[in-house]
Amino acid sequence: MRSVMTPVEAAWVAGLFEGEGCITWTSKGQAGLAVTSTDYDVIERLALLVGLGSVVAKSPRTEERKPYWIWKVGSQEDFLSVAEQIEPFLLSRRSARLREVRALLAQHQERVAARRAEKFRPGTGICRKGGHDRSAVGVTTQGHCAECDRIRNRTKKAKAREAAEAGVSP
Repeated sequence: MRSVMTPVEAAWVAGLFEGEGCITWTSKGQAGLAVTSTDYDVIERLALLVGLGSVVAKSPRTEERKPYWIWKVGSQEDFLSVAEQIEPFLLSRRSARLREVRALLAQHQERVAARRAEKFRPGTGICRKGGHDRSAVGVTTQGHCAECDRIRNRTKKAKAREAAEAGVSP
């Protein structure tokens, strides 16, 4: 579900984000937004206005510290939706980081699409994993080499049998 904020709401979210937020990029190609606060009412309002993401309660590591809450957006679609709405209200440093992570996300999505197109061309070529001729062995509905799929299933069943014979759950 795509959430649309009014300009005033987006400006409020951007202001909070400037002070308490962070933009993340993982090595696995995941972009995210997060805001951390010890004021639950602020995080609750943020989640309500944005309408996306999740709120997680965290316990302090020491008794001297207060409990805190984190609002996170991890889905790529939600990341792009929120980023698009708050970017006009962000200052230059955060806006530049947002553009950088958007570009990284676009590059990652292009690489993934290219790999999928190369690897999962149904019924053609040689599979990259096992070297099987996919036109001879076939392709699963997910686009995987059928022979690699059969080998993987046989291996799983053999391991389950061995575990059962040893009295260990797999």
